[in-house]
Amino acid sequence: MKSWFVRGGSALLLIAVATTSAAAQDMTVCFAGRVSEPSTMFGIGGGDPVQGQYTYNLRTMPTRPDEWSADYRHVTGPYGIRVQIGPHVFESHPAMPDLAIQVAHDHPRFAFDYWWVRSFNNVASHGLNPSTIELQLADTVRTQLTSTDLLTGAPSAMNWDMSRKVLIAAPGYSVAVDIDNFFVAADCGVTAPVPGTRGPKGDQGEPGLPGLDGAKGDAGERGEQGPAGEKGDKGEKGDKGEKGDKGDKGDLGEPGIPGLDGAKGDKGDKGDKGDKGDKGDRGDRGDKGDKGEGLVGGSMLFLPEGSPTPLGYDLLDTFDFAYADRSRGRRQMLRVDVYVRRPDAPVVPQQ
Repeated sequence: MKSWFVRGGSALLLIAVATTSAAAQDMTVCFAGRVSEPSTMFGIGGGDPVQGQYTYNLRTMPTRPDEWSADYRHVTGPYGIRVQIGPHVFESHPAMPDLAIQVAHDHPRFAFDYWWVRSFNNVASHGLNPSTIELQLADTVRTQLTSTDLLTGAPSAMNWDMSRKVLIAAPGYSVAVDIDNFFVAADCGVTAPVPGTRGPKGDQGEPGLPGLDGAKGDAGERGEQGPAGEKGDKGEKGDKGEKGDKGDKGDLGEPGIPGLDGAKGDKGDKGDKGDKGDKGDRGDRGDKGDKGEGLVGGSMLFLPEGSPTPLGYDLLDTFDFAYADRSRGRRQMLRVDVYVRRPDAPVVPQQ
């Protein structure tokens, strides 16, 4: 028998190899460019230099793949995108990233190939977190992609002729960047956000809307019995108690006073369904039936109104049928349904 140390060491080695293998498939692409659409909110001007990076894993399986497009989702670190403009840093949330890489090649609905990197859960060094950080590359010649697989290197910036931009958007501000260079490196030189100095305390905000009721919690464990309390006042007469168990038969005594009627008991639970019985024996052959009607398709049949539809017939109409009463010779009225026999109904031969 192998020792615990041998088995445990083997397991740790497998975990280490798997972790190293996954990390070896990480791809970090650096990019640089300049601001094309500034934001006066943070003093970001047109032409300001920009550097950034995005990291993804080549072993990520696509979601919603088809012949022309695929999405690759990353929801754990260290995957995400980071953009630095002067002292400002915009990046995917380090602890809860939501990064999607969308690839399309020779799609019949588009006149271009595209490589889009989108981050949906983001933070910023100034606290005004952007709702999206997006890198867009589009190629109308369709020569930069050969499939919908993830790129194993840096894209060529100058050969994406339709779009090569980074867009940062949030309620109240937006920034656009033109990218002129991509390269792969272990360190892109993008600094992490530096916490700013604490500002003065703001005014108290208005009360928020009441939150929704939370789900009912589980019942807590029963607590320890508390100390005996002081004797309380005499309580009110309680409800009638449940009927006690039947006592042992006593000695024959004098006739007692008739007792009160007991309360009606609760209805018992429905019993479980019984097992299916064995198949019965085959019955004897029945007597020969009566002579059949012998009618063919298209024959008509009169029945009192509301009669069940006979087999093989369809209802044609309902009308008042006049006839003479033989006993008195008076005209009588009868409401009848007229049925017509279907041509495909089986003909019952006369016997």
